[in-house]
Amino acid sequence: MPKRNACSILPKDIRLQLHQSLVDSNLGDFEYHSDLLKSLGHSISKSTIHRYCQKHGDEIRSSVLLSDHDKFMYDIRMRCLEVSSGFAEGDFDQLFKKADVMLNWVKLA
Repeated sequence: MPKRNACSILPKDIRLQLHQSLVDSNLGDFEYHSDLLKSLGHSISKSTIHRYCQKHGDEIRSSVLLSDHDKFMYDIRMRCLEVSSGFAEGDFDQLFKKADVMLNWVKLA
């Protein structure tokens, strides 16, 4: 069984931070990422990071895109609640029902 890449076994929060940083640099500047990881207490060479990107590039990009999508959906939910609050007048059940209707409308658009 081949040895796992050191980037694959980083703690999840550190790995997600690395993914975001890699996407921001278009999967380049491995020396910067090696220094970043070292500052976070994980000594990983730029060659190891490069091999990790070659093997997992699509996964790295999609993990960050998913995060961006989640942020976008959160913003939409908050905006739907904000708009529906003008119609619900203190009735929380009505507020959430109207917000859900708006959110479903946005998803269908």
